[in-house]
Order: sequence, then structure tokens, then C-alpha cells
Amino acid sequence: MPRKDLVSLIARAFAIYLTILAVWDSTYLAEFFYSTWHYLHESSSLRDHPYWVNYYRLRIVMTCLRIIGAMLAARLFWTAGPAVEKLFAPHGQKAASSELL
Repeated sequence: MPRKDLVSLIARAFAIYLTILAVWDSTYLAEFFYSTWHYLHESSSLRDHPYWVNYYRLRIVMTCLRIIGAMLAARLFWTAGPAVEKLFAPHGQKAASSELL
């Protein structure tokens, strides 16, 4: 298998992994939205929960950023351009099979 095809195969496998990771992270968003809504509506003058509201807001934002980052990286690796090829197999690196001969 040519080096370029091997790098493309590895890059696409990594892109699929990143896409699965993004979908997995998106399943947590419902829990975070529900918890935020719960603590916002439970607040009163006697029981205030600003810590938990802010905590779950931060979790929502960070999860969304992680999903966006994983999807952008998956798109980059799926195209498998020259930069990705350099990342996985630099041109100066010899193949393991040629070193054994």
C-alpha cells in the first residue's frame, strides 16, 4: 500500500473517531441543560444556587466548544491534505521495512 493511501486511511479513521467523540459529548448536553434549568427555577430569596447555575452553564459552554473543536479537527483529518500527511509520516522518516533490509 502506498504511503499516501496509508496516511489517508489513518487520517480518516482518526476523523471517524473524532466524530464519534463529538456525538458522544453531545449526549451530555441534555443533562447539563436540565440541571441548569432546575437550579434556575429552584432559586428563591431563601435558597440561592448561583454556584450550580454557573457550574452547569460553564459545562454547557465547554462541551459545545469541545464538540465544535472535534468536528473541525475531524473535517481537517478527513480531507487528509499535505499538512496531515506531514503530521503522520514526515518525508525524512524512512519506512520500517527498509531499515530492516
